[in-house]
Amino acid sequence: MGNVGAWQAPFPMRLGGGSHARTQRIYDEIRANVPGLLATEDGKANTADDIAAARLIAAADRFIDRRVNQIDPMKLSSEMVVRWESILKIVPGYGATLYDRRRAIASRQARNTAVVRGDLDRLVSDAFAPWRTRLHFVDKASAVMWWPGGSSTADLFWYSTVAHVVVEYVVSATTTQDEIKRRVTDCTDALDDALPAWATFDFSQTPDYGPTALLFGFYLDRPNLGVGALGA
Repeated sequence: MGNVGAWQAPFPMRLGGGSHARTQRIYDEIRANVPGLLATEDGKANTADDIAAARLIAAADRFIDRRVNQIDPMKLSSEMVVRWESILKIVPGYGATLYDRRRAIASRQARNTAVVRGDLDRLVSDAFAPWRTRLHFVDKASAVMWWPGGSSTADLFWYSTVAHVVVEYVVSATTTQDEIKRRVTDCTDALDDALPAWATFDFSQTPDYGPTALLFGFYLDRPNLGVGALGA
């Protein structure tokens, strides 16, 4: 219920968020360091000064928390999401949730920085959460490189797996194809923004049921084998 008349915050009703507790801790710390010669009773001038100082420090501390949260795209407030979309020229899709819009901002920001393994892991896990995911990379010794006039087959186009990423995601027997398609599309959009133009990626669906449960790879007679896989 409301904490009416409390001095720890300007508003007389306690509505949550821990501000009262934060202010009380700061006030207690201030009082613990007050010289013994000063008054300790409520209503004294120096006690009022300590209350004011505690509230000011607590307010500054909350401002710092909010600023730190705004650094992380996945913690942006709705107002900051709109601002970043304007800055990054992002047009959210129809029906996009606040979470979807935050993820789009995160992937667009990653494009302007040095993307490392952790950044890709986060983008992929965000797109497929709470499904299990894993990134696979092609070893240089096993990589394929084709180019017109230089590869073993002259009519092949430019292609390389040196900078190729395979995104593995694990699905259950009850997962619908519409849900899979939506998540793959979300992850594709995120990786398109984050990865450089010369990098490539694709997806591998791993079931958590049946004879190949949790086995990464290419298997016949499994749901993830389609015409597209054979024609690629």
